[in-house]
Amino acid sequence: MVSFNPGDIKSNLMNSIRTCLYPQQLDYSSSISLFSEGGQIVQSFYPFSSTISTIGIYISNTIGTSGAITLSVISGSSTLRTSTISSSIGWNYLDVNTGNLVTAREGSIIISRGDVTEANDYYIGSSSSSKYYFGSAGTFNVAFTIGIQDFVYKLYPIKRIDADDLPVVVVDIIGRPRIRDKYLSGDFVWYYMTLRAEIYSKYTHELDKLIYGCDRGILNIRKTFPDIYYITPSQISSMGYVKPEVFYRDISWTFAQLVSKE
Repeated sequence: MVSFNPGDIKSNLMNSIRTCLYPQQLDYSSSISLFSEGGQIVQSFYPFSSTISTIGIYISNTIGTSGAITLSVISGSSTLRTSTISSSIGWNYLDVNTGNLVTAREGSIIISRGDVTEANDYYIGSSSSSKYYFGSAGTFNVAFTIGIQDFVYKLYPIKRIDADDLPVVVVDIIGRPRIRDKYLSGDFVWYYMTLRAEIYSKYTHELDKLIYGCDRGILNIRKTFPDIYYITPSQISSMGYVKPEVFYRDISWTFAQLVSKE
């Protein structure tokens, strides 16, 4: 029987937002030929984090003689790391260990090999049906993953949050559920609740991107929330600041859950 569990509800909310905000594209049902793209494929992303630990790409197939390919990670106009990785079919990872990023600055993964030919080609996993929402227009939806520090929480962090730890997103249930008892048996009631995501950042334009990402995360995955039958957008607060260098905004959603008395 379904019961009211705030921890599970907030976990579902947190994970759906992470899926949209953390830089990744894990659908690789189709593929891109490295040769047909002139030996170089670029995938842009927003880190929303001051640290990148790893990057990974998915290679769906190789043609001819397999060899290493070059993988680079770029932040703005600065090259953070360039190295070669094996071109085995499946996920290929590179340790980056790069900090001191500007979280609001667009980054790029560059996949390249100068001597690629039609007879010695590499197919990079991609998707034509799903999106990574924070890449530049015209770039591919390459199957990739970026290792970053967590910044979306379902509990307020106990540790001191410094400016270098921003952005931070915290989700919570902000009101006692309203109850509608429409069943004569009294065995079930409808709970109506409000969920909120509070967002803190050093950059006003980053707040806007995070608001957008949070909303996409909820609306795209709302049908998969267990025992939740109704989710609708609610309020967005005006922008403010908690101190001169830290800006704040929140976004909320209303949802309904059918709960049993057991």
